[in-house]
Amino acid sequence: MEYHINSLPEDKFDPKVVRFFIPVIPTPENISKFKEIFPQLFVKLSDLTQLYVTTSVHAQIIPKPIITKKSTRYDKPIQNFMIKKINKLQLQINKFKSEFYEQKARIINDVTVYINSCFDSECFMEFDIEGYKARVMREYDNHPTVKKIIHHSNSILNYLARLDQSIEERLNINLMKQTLAEATKFVDTDLDFSPYNSFDAAFADFTEASKTIQRFDICVANVIKTLTKRRINMKELDQVNKSFNLLFEPKNANERLVMHSAIVRVMFDEISLVKNFFLFSEEGSEMFVEKCAVIRRQTPKELQIVENIMLPVYMNQPFEEIVSISPDLIDATRILNSLHFLTNPYDIVYQTFKAVRSIDQFVKNNLGGKGNTNMSFDDVFSLFCPVMAMDPPKNAVALSRFLLSVDGLKFSQPLDFSKLMLSSSIDYISNKTI
Repeated sequence: MEYHINSLPEDKFDPKVVRFFIPVIPTPENISKFKEIFPQLFVKLSDLTQLYVTTSVHAQIIPKPIITKKSTRYDKPIQNFMIKKINKLQLQINKFKSEFYEQKARIINDVTVYINSCFDSECFMEFDIEGYKARVMREYDNHPTVKKIIHHSNSILNYLARLDQSIEERLNINLMKQTLAEATKFVDTDLDFSPYNSFDAAFADFTEASKTIQRFDICVANVIKTLTKRRINMKELDQVNKSFNLLFEPKNANERLVMHSAIVRVMFDEISLVKNFFLFSEEGSEMFVEKCAVIRRQTPKELQIVENIMLPVYMNQPFEEIVSISPDLIDATRILNSLHFLTNPYDIVYQTFKAVRSIDQFVKNNLGGKGNTNMSFDDVFSLFCPVMAMDPPKNAVALSRFLLSVDGLKFSQPLDFSKLMLSSSIDYISNKTI
């Protein structure tokens, strides 16, 4: 019988597959040997097809992040989001892997059929199975889609690991003391006020995740019980302050102020989560807004604003037009509107102080920017009311009630002035007849 060399099947397979076909030189010895091993080759090709079919349905497991029980409510949303991303990446790589190996299974099945047909035609062809398997593994591991998914998942896992580590650090007492000391540089000693800073963030985590202080939860629970009476007694914090003083050992008045401010902020944040907390009530807001609309359209003369704090050219202009050309009054309006988002008296009163300061700057500019305005309460009040009326917070009426409901918080004289200014203005507008 005459045998001939079968040509490579370049018209049937991709070049990446063709290179693994090995034509058998048609000598009697080679043909005899190939006929002996052909059944084994056929079995190996069938096994490889089955391997790829099986691999296509087995998930490639992306490592899951390890989340500690010390995660705080501030970290959990981030962690949950990242875990959802990991799960999404898991689905993506499973889909890609399934499609990838299903394709390889079809290719090997076609190779098996082709080699079998060659055998029947006495045109013998071998196939480098091990070489092809190695090529497929490299192709999968180096595929841009796989590399991108793995890189993305590793980045998320590394981020969560760092976040987990940062939680441990944030719960470290010595680090808390260091953060407390550093936060004193933000204290406004003239106002006796500590603005929100890094210690507030660390302290919020600490009270959420640490079980060192149980008294704090009890304090918050006691305050919540009295909310129905719309009274908030800050004396409940006395024992809490003592407990945290023993724990953090503040070294001076500024550290004590920073710590006390953080305690107050966290307590009111907790209270604000209570359903129907009256600070966020919009009761009476519709009528309040209607009255504000009337006030802001009035002129300084109609509002009885004295001429020594208002330029004569402005006296007969609608107040809203004056605000529109004054950066200081625009700033004051923006600040007062933002009060709707605050939950504690300290920050509400401090923001009000900033609005008063912007109004004071407006008057200074009217006076040529020289000297002190020395405005009386009534002078400031006459400007503060129409500024408040420009774009009042939605819960303005509730804000006034809220500040009056809090017993036991001390403010410096400038802040106390601002607190009274806010409550008085809201009450005045609420009671105004239109």
